[in-house]
Amino acid sequence: YFPLNQKDNFNDLFKTGTSSRDPAFYACVPTKSDQSLAPPSKHILYALVPVSNLSLDSRPSDNQARLRAHVLEKLGSHFGTDIKDRIETEASFGPTDFANAYNLTHGAAFGLSRRF
Repeated sequence: YFPLNQKDNFNDLFKTGTSSRDPAFYACVPTKSDQSLAPPSKHILYALVPVSNLSLDSRPSDNQARLRAHVLEKLGSHFGTDIKDRIETEASFGPTDFANAYNLTHGAAFGLSRRF
């Protein structure tokens, strides 16, 4: 999903360190091509939402619930299926997790450099 105003989305991420009100995200359902990844009649939904690293946003978990709601709302409106009540298991992994688990500078998992 790409928002209509991508410039504001990227400015929020890389300049102000805030989560955009309409953030871009990538979503994938790998069980559509490999049903062995989940139990029968179940699916996996993977969503990747770009967020600022810890040098700009020292409290990324504050936005987690809002970003989750945004992704679920956009998926529901685009595909006509509300999945909120069908989620059985979920996990999230953000900048703090990347910093703690992998010792990545500012928790920056992706980018042109570890400072970006």
